[in-house]
Amino acid sequence: MVNDSLGHLFGDRLLQKVVDRLVTLVRAEDTVARLGGDEFIVLSDDLNKLDAIANIAAKLLDSFKPPFLLDEHEIHLGCSIGIALFPEDGNDGDQLIRAADTAMYRAKERGRNNYQYFSEEMATTAYDRLLMESALHSAIEQKELVVYYQPKINALTGKIVGAEALVRWVHPTLGFIPPIQFIPLAEESDLINQVGEFVLRTACSDAEMWRQSGYPLNNVAVNISVQQFVKQDLVSLVSTVLKECGMPAEMLELEITESALMRETERSLAMLVRLTELGAKIAIDDF
Repeated sequence: MVNDSLGHLFGDRLLQKVVDRLVTLVRAEDTVARLGGDEFIVLSDDLNKLDAIANIAAKLLDSFKPPFLLDEHEIHLGCSIGIALFPEDGNDGDQLIRAADTAMYRAKERGRNNYQYFSEEMATTAYDRLLMESALHSAIEQKELVVYYQPKINALTGKIVGAEALVRWVHPTLGFIPPIQFIPLAEESDLINQVGEFVLRTACSDAEMWRQSGYPLNNVAVNISVQQFVKQDLVSLVSTVLKECGMPAEMLELEITESALMRETERSLAMLVRLTELGAKIAIDDF
């Protein structure tokens, strides 16, 4: 997000600031290394007690509480830590890194800004997630995703005036897979952009079909993920889909979470202005 909004040079300076904090918290004989992207490894030897390891992890988490100051910018960062032990969790570097990485993802699932020790249960869960991610790739290609519509009803007249598009996954052998299982996975693996585009196209196409059939529907609402709002050229996508489907823009309502809007307020405001210039309506979700 920092790279996208402020540039990669700024992002690199931020990574250097992170390193400056990390190296002050470890011993001289410890190693701090950047694995790639925004992932770092701390290698500590001769730590025989779990409370000593927990103490290091707690200090690392605390070090991220104060903001990072770069020029006039104040950047707040979170930190998720996965811990792997030798030899219990692996006999070589690759195994230990993989175990720590698995534990780190569990820390993210637990709300971020915490640390987790690796366990065999995590390894099984990670394998299951890998299988599901692979299946989700196929689901998009095999058209296993379907869109259901939750009606919006005028409480005074009892008539349906709108609908909210909700994606569902119908697996050929597992049946219906709840969104709570595959939407977070899609968000983590960047498949959410493909899923989101599918829902947008389907909803607009169906709504235009209903309109052509004379059905009095005021709008159809589509949820927009944080990744779509931050990374994808959402304005261009919405414009293209509306033109292809022929649906009036004022019938489309985009539901965007408050957390997505508050990440980069200036960029978010500019995006909202461009979307409303197309004629689409905006709704704030999870407010």
